[in-house]
Amino acid sequence: MPRVSVRAVIIKAERILLSRYRDERGDWYMTPGGGVHEGETLQEAFVRELREELDAGAVFGRVLFVREVIADRYPSPWLPAGFHQLEFFVSARLLSQPRQQPLVPDPSQVGHEWVALDSLQERLFFPADLVENFRLQQWPEFYYGLTR
Repeated sequence: MPRVSVRAVIIKAERILLSRYRDERGDWYMTPGGGVHEGETLQEAFVRELREELDAGAVFGRVLFVREVIADRYPSPWLPAGFHQLEFFVSARLLSQPRQQPLVPDPSQVGHEWVALDSLQERLFFPADLVENFRLQQWPEFYYGLTR
């Protein structure tokens, strides 16, 4: 059974708010969010995850697209064998300013950063296959299937 997660796409003044992580690869980035717990709706998980990662409230907007990750199809030392996840990317608007440090950080999470959309390709960003979509703020497909 795939894990379900929800991710917030927060864009303001041509900058995107990203969670920043650090490991052997150096710094890497992804949109804030995380797994949906049993009995929790996407919207409830969205609110909880943004509170944990940013200590901020946000408005749950429309679902922009869905992405799927199956580690066994794209072997990577960074994903556990058997990992399968459906990710719902949701447009969001902040209701309060995020704190610099996560309230309940994920493993390897060191904070967050506003990143210029035009510089996104210069970062180790996931989903890497969709950098251009984020840069242009265009998601012409709803389901992107397997991406890296």
